[in-house]
Amino acid sequence: MRTTTQPGEFSMAKEKVNKSQLIRDALTAMPDKAPTEIAEALNSKHGLKLSGQYVSTIKSNMGKGKAKAKKAVKKVAAPRTAKEALSSAGTGAQKVLKDLLEAGRITLDDVLASIK
Repeated sequence: MRTTTQPGEFSMAKEKVNKSQLIRDALTAMPDKAPTEIAEALNSKHGLKLSGQYVSTIKSNMGKGKAKAKKAVKKVAAPRTAKEALSSAGTGAQKVLKDLLEAGRITLDDVLASIK
């Protein structure tokens, strides 16, 4: 992208820099450095005005994505047998048994045997 400064002259527009990505890259490259040191290094290399607090905030947010991913994966295991389904009882026991029967994980004989 070019912008006109005076008739007949052109100057290049500044390239946009993703500061957060620069910080994440620096944090992975220099994990032993303090946020203030990383901010100073990026400021001198890229001509930015980052604070140590901003670097610290990005560092904190990097760990939050991992925690969310772990929470999303955690699920409650479904009962594998009719006996397990009946022992959990409650209002959902019939639905669980129906789902197990339809999925072919148990048979009607399994259900009848667990009731006796």
